[in-house]
Amino acid sequence: MLDPKLQKYKRQEYVKPKIIGFADFNFFAQSLTNVEFNASLDCYDKIFCDGFWIYLLLRVKSYDVVYKPGPTFFNDKVLGLKKMVILSKYEKDDIDDIGLSASFSNVEFIKLPYKNNVLEFDYFSISKLVKDKRHIFISLGCPKQEIFTSQLSRHLKNNPYIYTVGAAIDFFTGNEKRAPQLIRFIRMEYLWRLSANFKKQIVKWKKIPVVLVWFIKK
Repeated sequence: MLDPKLQKYKRQEYVKPKIIGFADFNFFAQSLTNVEFNASLDCYDKIFCDGFWIYLLLRVKSYDVVYKPGPTFFNDKVLGLKKMVILSKYEKDDIDDIGLSASFSNVEFIKLPYKNNVLEFDYFSISKLVKDKRHIFISLGCPKQEIFTSQLSRHLKNNPYIYTVGAAIDFFTGNEKRAPQLIRFIRMEYLWRLSANFKKQIVKWKKIPVVLVWFIKK
């Protein structure tokens, strides 16, 4: 039996963080073409999606997926959670400037610098900043946030919940417009997102042939 005086030095068993992802059309396309992205999904416990067809496609690929759009989940959860941090392009002053400081009073914001290659982040230092947080929301966009999460999770020892929510926070702050209620009801929100702001989504449109070829082969 370990001497009580040495108990504090006993090596703690690593417990993997619980990771929840949110899939849209781009997520699925990346799963077909991006090897690094695909490898990062091995650490995910649950994947939610924002549309009926995305749900079917992911089920064909044998993913454990549930219909739940990221913005809806974010809106439902963000106001009630404690020990929460959001890693994104926003900092607390940005939230104060748009009048949402009261809504996010329970949230700490950590602004991440833009990096073309997410492997360039100092994950050890970031893990120190979030070590006491129970809920970690990561908003970097797909596929960066999934690869980022896979790397960061290796440095976390407090067994947190991690959510890769993409542009969900942008819908909440008003920087992006959500689909009308009817579109959400028929579970076609991903099509709305592809059509709204076409210039921003053009890269995703280019991936449609890749998805169609894969589906035909299936």
